[in-house]
Order: sequence, then C-alpha cells, then structure tokens
Amino acid sequence: MVNKKQSITDHTKSIAGKHRLSEQQLDQLHRLMSDSQDYEAEAPKKSVNRFGSYSAIAASLFLVCAISMYTVFNYQQDKHADTVVGAFPDVDKNGLSVNVQAGENIFMQIANEVSYNHTNLKPMEVSSDTFATVANYFSNLEFFPRSTSNLSNASLRLVGGRYCSIKGSSAAQLRYVDAGGKLTTLFETNYDATKFQGLPVIENGEEPVEVYARGYKVDIWVEKGLVMATVQKP
Repeated sequence: MVNKKQSITDHTKSIAGKHRLSEQQLDQLHRLMSDSQDYEAEAPKKSVNRFGSYSAIAASLFLVCAISMYTVFNYQQDKHADTVVGAFPDVDKNGLSVNVQAGENIFMQIANEVSYNHTNLKPMEVSSDTFATVANYFSNLEFFPRSTSNLSNASLRLVGGRYCSIKGSSAAQLRYVDAGGKLTTLFETNYDATKFQGLPVIENGEEPVEVYARGYKVDIWVEKGLVMATVQKP
C-alpha cells in the first residue's frame, strides 16, 4: 500500500511538472487518486473488480479533463502574452523598451490612434499657413496649441487643422506639407501625467520616442505642457 501511495505521489508530481499545476491543484489530484486506491483496498474483492474499476476510470477521466482544461488555459495566457509583450519591437531610439507586461503600451495606443487619423483625413476646419491663425481657431480646447522644436524642417509649411482627440482627450490636429506635397500631421493635447505617464519630456533633455504604426513613423513626446505626436511616411 505504501508503495502504491508513493507511486501516486510521484505520478502526480510528474503531472504537475509537465502541466504547471498549482499546489492546491496538486493536492486535490493526489487526494483523488489516493481515495481511489484506498477504496479498492477496503472493498470486497468482487466489488473491487467492478466498482473499483469504475472509480479508477472516473478518476482517470476527471484527471484528463482537468489537465486538458489547464493546458488550454495556459496556452491562451501564453499566447496573449506573446501578442502583447512581443508584438512590438524595441524601436525607441533612446534604447528603451516600449513593451509592457500587460495591455498595449502607451506609445502604441497613441501611435495607432494618430496614424489612423492621419490615413483617414477629414476636411480641415481652418485653413491658413499662419500658426497664430490656426491656433486661435481652437478656442474650445482646454489648452492653446503651440509650435514645436521637433518640426524645424524649413520646407514644411502649415496648411490648416481641425479638432480631434487622443485617448479620449480633446486635441488639435495641425497639417503640414513639404515642397513635394508630403504630408506631416502634428497632434497636440493637454498633458495629463496619469493618462500619459512615461512619455519623454523635451524640457528634461529627453528625446521623442519613435514607433511605427500602420507603416507610418510616429514621434511622441511632451513639450510646453502638451502631449505632441507627429505622423509621416518614413
């Protein structure tokens, strides 16, 4: 009997190692298999042949189902982790990882939203090549749009803008074109340290984070108290 129980213990530990069972699941599995063996030892010989076999079969079926469900659960967890953690390369030009352990990281959240707006342009609500004229149009915002040092390319010309949003916050969308007609879109919204935690701040000597979304290059940073993001073809 001792040898049987030792065999049960060894077998359940082997199963736990292969399928990553918790301590609680391991104990339950061990008790189930032990009860089955104790039942066979105490029952009359004739009953063991029939009822003991049924008990062993039932225990085996339960074990198979439990392991199968646990394996599927862990596969789904691992699959999700691969999708979230490994889906995006470390593209931060500062050498910092932009991957997170749970959920889509803040950089990709912003990049996916602004790149979508960049590729699905709606009509401009204000047209002008003067920054003050365009900025003054956004009187319904809780901030005043500002120019950025990250768009110092002399060939870029402001053409207008419209209202939009970033992560549920009202934002300004400013459109620039270069001499060849290539579009660069600048998005600005008020900086909320809780909602936009972890973004680089220009005034602190940090550089914009560069990521790619929908094939477009997106730069993201904080400047003059505003979250800013530019979208353009690489």
